[in-house]
Amino acid sequence: MFFIRLLRLLRGYIRFCAWDGFPERFLNLCAAKGIPIWDVKFCNGQLSANTTINGYKAMREPAKKAAMRTKVQEKYGLPFFTFKYRKRVGLVIGMVIFLSALGCLSQAVWSIDVLGNNAVAEETIREAFAEEGLHIGLWRNSIDAAEMAKSALGHLPGVSWCALNLRGSTAEIVILEEDGKNAADTQEELKPVNIIASKTGVLRALEVYAGKRQAKVGQAVVAGTLLSSGVIENADGSTRFVQADAYAEAETQFSFSESIPRATAESIVDIRHTGYVIRFLWFSVPIGTTAKPKEGELLLQSEAIYAPKGKSLPLSVTRTCLLRLKPLESSQSNTRLKLSAAQSLFDDAYQSLRFADITDQKAQITLTGDTAKATWRGDAIENIAVALEVAA
Repeated sequence: MFFIRLLRLLRGYIRFCAWDGFPERFLNLCAAKGIPIWDVKFCNGQLSANTTINGYKAMREPAKKAAMRTKVQEKYGLPFFTFKYRKRVGLVIGMVIFLSALGCLSQAVWSIDVLGNNAVAEETIREAFAEEGLHIGLWRNSIDAAEMAKSALGHLPGVSWCALNLRGSTAEIVILEEDGKNAADTQEELKPVNIIASKTGVLRALEVYAGKRQAKVGQAVVAGTLLSSGVIENADGSTRFVQADAYAEAETQFSFSESIPRATAESIVDIRHTGYVIRFLWFSVPIGTTAKPKEGELLLQSEAIYAPKGKSLPLSVTRTCLLRLKPLESSQSNTRLKLSAAQSLFDDAYQSLRFADITDQKAQITLTGDTAKATWRGDAIENIAVALEVAA
């Protein structure tokens, strides 16, 4: 039934009404001439029904013989839609340009995903492939995936293998990290370990590479909970020991606090310049002036990629900040004291959350007497799996 309706919309049809005369004779004459008529209704002495475009033209003779008068009520379908906009050539040209541009842009790389990394930072992996020419907007047919991955591997210490896969408009970088141990230390290699949770949270994903799974996705775990056991019981009742290995992604909560007395605050981080750049594929639109770092200044960049429903698009906003360490005067203002507390808090939190994805956060700086206190708490998604040697 759906295909019949679709075919009628593509070919077009007419809703008409007919009155006076003899409706039964009119319908019989139309059937005799092979005129298709459907959805017939009769109300208050008036007949209404649907027919094709050619059918309506052919029913003049049956209507005349049955002494019926007909009138078009509604017109439906593609032929009437295109006829309505026949003089608007710009719409057709715009549609052709849009479809051509969409087909052309689909041949470029829209997003770059990194999979399999744990110890090696994602930024390091992206930079290694960027040195080999991989970037958003690169044409897919110009990429030699095998050669690019082979060359990038030489710039990635701690990675034993990597591959570059092209999936549609997404470039997917898959890596395999080294275990980071001294191969000559045989005794160390043979020591069995368990995988436990380093923090309290709710498991979102648990991938066990070695050992026996001890937890489930969706389970709430506390620090020290066993996730993958390195002690495995065989079917015959004997026990064997392995080095368990797993990746556990969990929703966690964090809280940091730092207090700075006025007497110990010696310097603060001062933001000299902040700029933004909006990027879409090959196009960049800077907002504000571009400043270059001077001696003693640090250039920091953070990129926010537009990713609706978790799917990255080639649209991002890059924020650029120029930072410098500014010494405090002997008479420190309350504002500078608060900034010192914030700087100290950031130094402590960075090591703990540098690989985490912050989903919700709340920061606060308060001043009590001559002491500034900075607090930062929120929710994050991170890998909480850590190895713990099995006790003898």
